[in-house]
Amino acid sequence: MSHMIPEKTRVKPGDMARVIKSHDGINVGIEVEVCSFQGMHSKLGVIWRCRARQEIVTYMGGVGHFADFADDWLLKIEPPTNNDNTAIRRTKPFELAL
Repeated sequence: MSHMIPEKTRVKPGDMARVIKSHDGINVGIEVEVCSFQGMHSKLGVIWRCRARQEIVTYMGGVGHFADFADDWLLKIEPPTNNDNTAIRRTKPFELAL
């Protein structure tokens, strides 16, 4: 299995994204941070490991703060901009309160 991230993806590690599709619909609408490339799925394509502040459900039914999502199931959330159209960068990823 190749560990090279394809050039054309909707998101990349460090991006914030909204889940727009999931195998059972339960995670739709949740905001996640894209953590790492997990590989290529034969039907779903690029798979990303993501984390969320709130609990999310994995494909196997586990509950936690990390789950894997197909690239097509994620919609990048563009960083907010200030009034002079300069992107405001977050200084660090959100932290989980455990």
